[in-house]
Amino acid sequence: MGFRPVVRVRLVCWFALLLSAFLAVACQPRGGQVTVVADGERRAVSVRQATVGQVLGQAGVVLDKLDRVSPDTWELVRPGDTVVVVRGREEFVEVEEALPFAREIVRNEALPAGEQRLAQKGEPGRVRVTYRLFYADGVEEERAEVRRTVLKEPVDEVVVVGAQGGFAGVPIAGAVAYLSNGNAWIMRETSTSRRPLTSWGDLDGRVLDLSPDGHYLIFTRGGGSDPAAPLNSLWIVTTTVLGEVPVPLGLEDLLYAEWAPDGERLAYSTAERSGSRPGWRALNDLRLASFRTQEGEVQIRPAETAAQVRDGRTVTETRPSGLKLTELLPPSSEGAFSWWGAKYAWSPDGKYVAYARPDQIGVVDVALKVPVRLIEFPEYNTYSDWIWTSSLSWSPDGRFIVCTAHKPAGSGVAPEDSPVFDVEVIALDRGVHAGLVRNAGMWAGARWSPALGGGEGAIVYGLAANPHESDRSRYDLYLMDRDGSNPRRLYPPAGQMGLLAPPQVAWSPDGTQMLLIHGGNLFLLEVHSGLVRQLTGDGGASLPRWRG
Repeated sequence: MGFRPVVRVRLVCWFALLLSAFLAVACQPRGGQVTVVADGERRAVSVRQATVGQVLGQAGVVLDKLDRVSPDTWELVRPGDTVVVVRGREEFVEVEEALPFAREIVRNEALPAGEQRLAQKGEPGRVRVTYRLFYADGVEEERAEVRRTVLKEPVDEVVVVGAQGGFAGVPIAGAVAYLSNGNAWIMRETSTSRRPLTSWGDLDGRVLDLSPDGHYLIFTRGGGSDPAAPLNSLWIVTTTVLGEVPVPLGLEDLLYAEWAPDGERLAYSTAERSGSRPGWRALNDLRLASFRTQEGEVQIRPAETAAQVRDGRTVTETRPSGLKLTELLPPSSEGAFSWWGAKYAWSPDGKYVAYARPDQIGVVDVALKVPVRLIEFPEYNTYSDWIWTSSLSWSPDGRFIVCTAHKPAGSGVAPEDSPVFDVEVIALDRGVHAGLVRNAGMWAGARWSPALGGGEGAIVYGLAANPHESDRSRYDLYLMDRDGSNPRRLYPPAGQMGLLAPPQVAWSPDGTQMLLIHGGNLFLLEVHSGLVRQLTGDGGASLPRWRG
């Protein structure tokens, strides 16, 4: 009786082993078929255990790099599954399409308010577009642009809208010129007599200067986007004759040009056009262009054009006509940030041209053609593609120059990173300089007034609201005596925002009034009373000039 339990245990173990073996066999995948759909056909493939890739291999289906498979090639399939192959194909096509033109609205105070005129008809351009087309089983599924080549630039439609405002007329002594929406304007006798001198809308604002008597205006027209074209070209127009046609002078690629005090010469400096920012490389030259005169009047002769053959190509050259050209300073690349260029200003007696570079201020003796450095300071590093240079303004007697000098900030700040800019005065005969306003801001733009009744004149300057970020700060206008004493704020009234940098101002010939730009409009300021009157309302005014 004692052996029976042992026999029962052994029988149970054998039964468990037999059951496990049966279950293992039962769980093995059985053979079956998988359907492969490809190239418009359905194919049955017998499988036991395989991946999609193996099934496709058995079916003789070869995949290209753009084909798609569902499920993915690495997944296992079971009998009864379906594998779908979608054939992918791409092609590239070129299509010419119209390039729409933009519509530009220009406000013009020469027209009554609300009146509209079509100044330039818009024309669409042409563009060649390359598309990538993707086909899935022969059906276009995706179209993507991969390249665009402009064949013809569109011509924008320009609509001029009248903007004559209800501003009361203000008497004007002499002549006032300014830039508005790419055109030069002039006003005489009264502010309501303003009229445009140009209609092209392409003045670049590098040069805009009235002759000392206010009879002539020089300006530069931009050369456009063609890298082979000049940076700009210099033109002249008579301001006293209604409907006078501007004349090209044949001088190109100018960064600066200004009438001499005698009204018979121009000083100018040039550059080379560059494909990299900022779009030019200054030559740092200084030249004179002298007009022919007859009975005290400038004789204007248009530039001459001549065809020249260069490298097998015929090109048209523009040559100055009626101008005598003289070199004061040859081209130079010396000095800090010389690629940007310098600022210049004639002395009242015409004997000197002051210059301002990023790290120094000096004068050029016109007769001797010799530059003399007056002061030096550390250049200011903008860490950008623009460079700061000081403004320049002569005292009425020609003995002093008022300017802005970059000054060190103290320990812990590199000299070129200092945010400190002082208004200083330089004595020409002694070469000494003295500070007038500490930390006024880089765009202080101090300007000496004409002498009042034989006096010494006063100085107007901008004071930055935030001198530590004076490159983008707003500025208030202040007036002070020539020695820096008695400063008082002129503009704006208390509680109003200051002027955008850099402030744009112009003294009247008698030194009692001042033009300024605020919000793109021209305002006249009475210096002694503080009365301010708005002259224009089109929002596009800049670069005021007052002579005569």
